Amino acid sequence: MKNSDFKIVVLISCMHENDCQILTRSNIQTDAIVINQCNKDSFNEIEYTDTKNNIHAVKYICTTQRGLSKSRNLALRYADEYDLCIICDDDEIMSDGYGEVVKAAYKKYPLADIICFSIKCKQYSRDYPNKEMKLGFLDILKTSSQQITFKYKSLKDNDILFDEKMGSGTGNGPGEETKMLLTCLRKKCVMMYHPYCIATIIKGESQWFKGYTEKYFENQGWTDRRLLGDILGFIYIIYWAIFRRKEYKSDGIGVLKALYHSFIGYYSKR
Repeated sequence: MKNSDFKIVVLISCMHENDCQILTRSNIQTDAIVINQCNKDSFNEIEYTDTKNNIHAVKYICTTQRGLSKSRNLALRYADEYDLCIICDDDEIMSDGYGEVVKAAYKKYPLADIICFSIKCKQYSRDYPNKEMKLGFLDILKTSSQQITFKYKSLKDNDILFDEKMGSGTGNGPGEETKMLLTCLRKKCVMMYHPYCIATIIKGESQWFKGYTEKYFENQGWTDRRLLGDILGFIYIIYWAIFRRKEYKSDGIGVLKALYHSFIGYYSKR
């Protein structure tokens, strides 16, 4: 299959956009599906001319729904005509030529269901592997949603969606992308990593992280159990509270308090 044979689309999640400027801000150079969570419900199909004067089809959906996972799942409902999907948020600038690189990666690895790429963030740095490799359990735990691309058919055929009890806007904290990837792993999907930098992240104020508060640890405990199950989730709570205490001690939270509130969340029903 030639690169041009793949139909590719960027799935953009945003809030309270008044126009289509997010397409330019994000440097979109392919077709796109925009889910704009705002105060109205509407659907429009438009043509968008990118910075290189190429024209792309855009589905622009406004919705009164709230929650990042609901936004992702709504985008998937409109993506059935596409082969490859790229996840994008409103704080991303896509790299020039990303579409052809993503297509080439799937051509190189035709059995891959998911390929994750590296990203840059202007607020902090992170070292990514500099070679292509297969993703395993531990790799998934370190993967963020902005790195993820996938074959639409792979998620559709395996009945995989984003957990709508998780993610920004739920009050339960993040983890929806990890849950999705872990589900893919359990269903034997092939997941690869490619070192190409697919986007730069311009971090604004977090929609969910407000410091290492009691609520943070309660959400963390609930999330760990939902992601990892009863036993591994229990163990991971203890591990995290002890071995990463340097990250939260400046917020006035000690190990025992972190454990206490984590286990409140672990045993909570939501």
